[in-house]
Amino acid sequence: MFQTYSNEIITKVVKDYVPKKQVDALTFLTSSEYQNEDLIPVQRVIIKTFYNLWEIYPPDKEEQKILDILKNEWRINIDLHRKTPIKFLVLVLGRRSTKSTTISFIATYEAYSLICKGNPQEYYGIRDRHTITIMHVAAAGSQAEDVFALTKNNIRKNSFFEPYIDFDKDSTTELRLFTPYDLRLNDEIKYKNSLIKRGSGIQRASLLPGSIMIESVTTSAATHRGKSIKTLMLSEFAHFERPKLRNVEDSILFENPKTDYAIWKAFVPSTKDFKEDGKVLIESSPRDKGGEFYNQYCIAGGMEQENFESVIPDPSYALIQLSTWQARFETFTFSDFVDDFRKDPIGAQMEYGAHFGNPAGSSIQEQWIENAIQKSITIVRSNPKRLKYVISVDPGGKSKQKTSDTYAIAWGHVEGVLNEDVTEEKNLIYYIDGLKGFDSTTRYEGGQYIRHSVDPNDVINFILNLVDDLGGKNFIHEIVYDQFDSTSPVAILQSLGLPAIETTFTAGYKADMYGDFLEKLALGQVRIYGIDEEGWVERWKLELKYLQRVIQGNKTFYHHPSTGPVQHDDFADVTANLVHRLCLISTPTHESIRQLRHYGVRPFQLKKLPKPLMAKRIH
Repeated sequence: MFQTYSNEIITKVVKDYVPKKQVDALTFLTSSEYQNEDLIPVQRVIIKTFYNLWEIYPPDKEEQKILDILKNEWRINIDLHRKTPIKFLVLVLGRRSTKSTTISFIATYEAYSLICKGNPQEYYGIRDRHTITIMHVAAAGSQAEDVFALTKNNIRKNSFFEPYIDFDKDSTTELRLFTPYDLRLNDEIKYKNSLIKRGSGIQRASLLPGSIMIESVTTSAATHRGKSIKTLMLSEFAHFERPKLRNVEDSILFENPKTDYAIWKAFVPSTKDFKEDGKVLIESSPRDKGGEFYNQYCIAGGMEQENFESVIPDPSYALIQLSTWQARFETFTFSDFVDDFRKDPIGAQMEYGAHFGNPAGSSIQEQWIENAIQKSITIVRSNPKRLKYVISVDPGGKSKQKTSDTYAIAWGHVEGVLNEDVTEEKNLIYYIDGLKGFDSTTRYEGGQYIRHSVDPNDVINFILNLVDDLGGKNFIHEIVYDQFDSTSPVAILQSLGLPAIETTFTAGYKADMYGDFLEKLALGQVRIYGIDEEGWVERWKLELKYLQRVIQGNKTFYHHPSTGPVQHDDFADVTANLVHRLCLISTPTHESIRQLRHYGVRPFQLKKLPKPLMAKRIH
């Protein structure tokens, strides 16, 4: 009887212990025998790239569209005939690109592949039954829990995993799975326990836990060192905390073991136990150009780095970079994010556009500024086309508590063709035709140097001459002043029959103002003259380059730095207000029409536009 029981155990154990034939990742995820998922195109591109499946499954039409975007817009060539395994995959994707779901699919497949090896520890030359970890790390606890929940649901719905789930080790952040070898050992333990008679005083042995662990944790490098990690996945890696110390590596690690660099140094070496099968996937929407995520992006050959042309990507890396509407082209278009770009163009360009931002202190991409400058165009002081102009004036300086030590003036117009379709707003071009600055002067008087603020009458005289040059008041739509120190000059201009108004630079108004301006600048709809004889365009460039962007709660503020070489934002403000006013007039909303009527101003009619276009702008 003992022999019969033993044979039954051996027969069952041998059947379970034989390594299973492993299918590839795409088959596993899409086949009805396994995961039965309907992967969207970007997920298929990621899976085929990560696991070198392009030769087995050539790109279909949808996948080819993504490959073309990568090549033409991001200068990323995915090698469809690659033979060597990918060790590191860097995903730079806009928000809502199904990153979390994709990570859960990869974690599920990695667990499956380990089980198929029967005894993965023996296969990889690791100590017997040493835990093999599939690890996901996130900055936020909620994100770690979300990815873990998705992975656990994948496993629970897949009948393949049924015999291998260790239900005794199931929590909100950790799930253990048995290997076939684990099951064999537990069957042996059960058999030996069955031979122990009750009351004999001999303690029965405990069953062994599963030796495959799927774990999703927050940033805690110090307590998770030393594990054998088969697959490491770092979510929103760009948004991990960064080290403040920059000198000695030991100092950086000691300062805070939860920083991006410390986590990278703690976890990545653990994947070396698995040689070419050890994998690291890092994904994030971008942040500014800094931190470990950007460093890995540069190693992978990303185009948004200095001297990109001379960089040779690390051959063990692959890179995929897509905006939200490129990654999810079947669901989104750019127009779905227009409001986000208007409210916070810099943030939207990173979060949805998948572009890295310049470091703090230069929040606007220099390429946007350079693209706006028309090298062969000079300042405009005439109006042969009989266009209508807006003149923007900003009295300012380092301190608004003092009499103005600077004045900035900008004038411009809008051209283009609008149809009834709101999306055709992209046809409009906003021209900054001229800039003029006035600075305080210092003169030696009475044995001392005296600073003289700008005389507002000099500014008024310039404006009156400019109005004459542009054809008279009939060709001026409005003269708009920042409210600071402007009541008297506005009243003078109004008394002369000119449409002068004050705009109060509240936080809300300024956020809308810069929202419109930076959106148009990023989309290439702003033009400014490039023959800069007086140097005002160069000053405008510097102010934009150093403009500070600060987020407090749900509000975004723009202002000049308080220290450093540039401590003014007058030219930035005056051009932003100019473009903003042109936007309100050329594509009015119900609210902006009411506001304009309050000042006696009407939206103007552009060519081929029979009535004001009611754009979807909320102010």
